[in-house]
Amino acid sequence: MTDLYDLLVVGAGPIGLSTALLARRRGLRPLVIDRGTIANHLLDFPLGMPFFGPAHSLELAGIPLDIGHKHATREDLLSYYGRLARLAELEVHRDRRLDRLEGRDGDYTAIACAGDGRTVAYRCRKVVLATGVFGRPRRLPELPGVDLPKVGYLYREPYSYIGKDVLLVGAGNSSAGAALALHHAGARVTVLDRNAAIPPTKWRWYMEDLQQLVHRGEITLLRRATLERIEPDAVWVNIAGERVRLANDAVLVQLGYEPDAPLFDRLGIGFDPATKMPRIDVHSFETDVRGVYLAGIVCAGTSPDLIFVWGARNHPRVILAHILGEPPPPQLRDLGRTTVAHWVQFEYLSDDIDEALALRMVPVVAGEIRDDVFDVYEYATHTTSLYTDGPRAELTSTERWKVGPVLDALGGWLVQRNADGSGVYKGQTLSANAFEILRLCDGTRRISGVVEALAAQYEQSEDELRGPVLKLILSLLYTGRLHWRATPAAAT
Repeated sequence: MTDLYDLLVVGAGPIGLSTALLARRRGLRPLVIDRGTIANHLLDFPLGMPFFGPAHSLELAGIPLDIGHKHATREDLLSYYGRLARLAELEVHRDRRLDRLEGRDGDYTAIACAGDGRTVAYRCRKVVLATGVFGRPRRLPELPGVDLPKVGYLYREPYSYIGKDVLLVGAGNSSAGAALALHHAGARVTVLDRNAAIPPTKWRWYMEDLQQLVHRGEITLLRRATLERIEPDAVWVNIAGERVRLANDAVLVQLGYEPDAPLFDRLGIGFDPATKMPRIDVHSFETDVRGVYLAGIVCAGTSPDLIFVWGARNHPRVILAHILGEPPPPQLRDLGRTTVAHWVQFEYLSDDIDEALALRMVPVVAGEIRDDVFDVYEYATHTTSLYTDGPRAELTSTERWKVGPVLDALGGWLVQRNADGSGVYKGQTLSANAFEILRLCDGTRRISGVVEALAAQYEQSEDELRGPVLKLILSLLYTGRLHWRATPAAAT
């Protein structure tokens, strides 16, 4: 243990990676450790699980998540985050579980347990915990049969349950997705929920399909119900005060996750015993242990739905500003840490593109010039939070950021005027620069090759052109005009 790191990041998920990437860009030396591997929490998610938010909301460092379909899957994200960490050459130590901290702010020694049983020590000046909550599924209370082998807490795929009676405990989005997959695979599915009604936010992505299946009796939904006893071939449930025995082959518990409160205790971080929400300074994300910060959904305790990746990926900007003695981003207002409004603010911070990493992540680009109009309104309403009552020819200054880098690749707005004076929104013209870049993106050139060709044509230095060209290429990638891929032509 001779190395001294400026920053130890605990957790190699998207927020931990964001923290390490930004720290290195700000001149610090970060180290990332994780109990498993890159984006380890995704390994516990169902195979092929879709993420229904727009793909760009899951991106890091402004690097496009170019997947070729509407919603990113578990496998898309595992590949994207793993490749990003590799090409960024981040120092990541896998199979390291943080046990405790010794020392003080500016000179900590982090003691971690390795996967092979060894104890490993790291010296660091500051610590950021970006551990999330997904490694600790919320468990059933003590009740008869809770330890039977048929009780599981991780659902991976439906096919081993074909022809079986399956009880899903909990009625959140994870349970809803599992219920649909299990039903379509041929399982007999019962969903148990303690509430009298399921809020629309819980089945947001599956509501229509599930309502129809429940109405037809193809999926059984038990409301105001609790699980009382588990037997090898049955379960006993209490439904509004009445005890009922149901045939059962498997119990899948989908009750969400718990933050690692024992870790908080070992590190001396205070938290609310009821909500498990840690005490942090909302202006810096520093805990009541000096030099130890939290980032991501670990800040939300037992309510991780308060915080989303697209907002949490900006938490490191506040943390790094505090570590470097700078003020927080001016867009953030002074709100209490427990309010939804406080966390939502972070979704409004624009992405900060890592140009050096983008040049590695986007080795070859290919596209075609189909026409000179791109429907930016349709793009924005389907992939960002720009929702308006109807098409308009202009965006206000506060709305322009929501379209993101699309505007960088586009020229003027097009509105067709009808005889009665009304306007019909037609789209937006591609800029001359966008046309020039599209012409060079023939699937054989790296971005550096595009820059080289433009520099020769216009007799400008490559250093002057690289930044603007990269920004425009990323804009075209976002709009779908270009796609990037690794091909033999990109190999060097």
